Amino acid sequence: MATLALLVLCSILFSITVSAISHTYIIHMDSSAMPKAFLDHQKWYLATLSSLSEGLLEADEATSSASITKLIYTYTNAIQGFSATLTLSELESLKSSPGFISYIRDRPLKLHTTRSSQFHGLTPLSGAWPASNYGENVTIGVIDTGVWPESESFNDEGMTPIPSKWKGKCESGTQSNSSLCNKKLIGARIYYKGFIAENPDLDISMKSARDTIGHGTHTSSIAAGNYVKGASYFGYATGKAVGMAPRARIAMYKVGWYNQASASDVLAAVDQSIQDGVDILSFSLGYSLDAYLYHDIIAIATFGAGHITPNKALDPGLVYDAAADDYIALLCAMNYTAKQIQIITGSIYICTNRFNIDLNYPSFIAYFNNNGSNSDAKVVQEFRRTLTNVGEKQSSYFVNLTPMVGLKLKVEPQKLVFTKKYEKLRYKLTIVGPKLLKEDVVQGSLIWIDDGGKYVVRCPIVATNIVPDSLIWD
Repeated sequence: MATLALLVLCSILFSITVSAISHTYIIHMDSSAMPKAFLDHQKWYLATLSSLSEGLLEADEATSSASITKLIYTYTNAIQGFSATLTLSELESLKSSPGFISYIRDRPLKLHTTRSSQFHGLTPLSGAWPASNYGENVTIGVIDTGVWPESESFNDEGMTPIPSKWKGKCESGTQSNSSLCNKKLIGARIYYKGFIAENPDLDISMKSARDTIGHGTHTSSIAAGNYVKGASYFGYATGKAVGMAPRARIAMYKVGWYNQASASDVLAAVDQSIQDGVDILSFSLGYSLDAYLYHDIIAIATFGAGHITPNKALDPGLVYDAAADDYIALLCAMNYTAKQIQIITGSIYICTNRFNIDLNYPSFIAYFNNNGSNSDAKVVQEFRRTLTNVGEKQSSYFVNLTPMVGLKLKVEPQKLVFTKKYEKLRYKLTIVGPKLLKEDVVQGSLIWIDDGGKYVVRCPIVATNIVPDSLIWD
């Protein structure tokens, strides 16, 4: 009996200890649910946190102070909500609060690397690079480890005056002050409260936007470094160094500490950058593990980008046009719940059709994973797409299909004839294959080529046995 009593006591103490441990959570709130008694969302969030204190009917001064301590950031642009340090019991209580939508545990992001202008097919003589005047009057917000402002890549020679619409600033701090900014480097802010909340034993000695790792200096100079003559690698490969958009401005939002960043800090940086007025956001960080879209707070904050070839984007010939509603319809088809869709889009959407997975997107993926009794039966999958002519008024395109092992492909019609600009024409791709492919992944492509050979519009095709859980209907 004594042993049993000891085990019960230990279990109770363990439960109490676990429930008392605090972690940082990003809380997604429905802004429309804010009571009229509150003047702004921050006061509402503070009151919500105050209400989590057990045994108190109303928030006294001590409770209010504790709520301010718990609150890390308030978000108003990237998402509606806040981040806070909460125990498990407080998190459970918060779930029943008015306006609560969802929560995400603050997780660290890893630093990534970037590529150069050659990767995107840019040249200084023609195409998108000179056509955009090398990024003139564009402000790039870089979310990274900071910047070394004395680097020649950030000299402001040839830069135009800072536009009046810019609302950002250069914050002073350790070994850094606002005078280090210029017409090239026009913003420098830091975010570390989320990182410290999860790593209270670590010390941040460089509390400024100055880069002590080099990663942020590297990525920002690649994105928009100014012309630097006589650059070399310890005397080798002497030449001119230049970023992809040398006439663009840079605003640095430092979130990287000890080679990682907290999602709550990154989200705060994105939120502020939108308010400051950046035109483009540059990220070189991400999660080390894959996550569902509604669990990836960075994807939610930036929402759906990929690799592009800018020169071809200037004159592509044909485009696959898609609006926001088309992407939401895809989320419905992927069996996302109303709450999950609200997390991603920030608005309430009622799915009326959960079987229309035909997003007008320039790629195709066909799933084969039906282990039925009749293994010899064929599976037929059809995809419909709409092409918009943005090239020559009078133009004809014929289709070319790359063969895929074990599959039969057919496109109808095999030729598209456009008679005017911005005309839309539809086609259908049919893929016929076994219920289960011999290989887990088979790749191919569908290519539309105009009669003159000027335009080549390629779409990848993937057939796979690997079916995501989100596409398995009950």
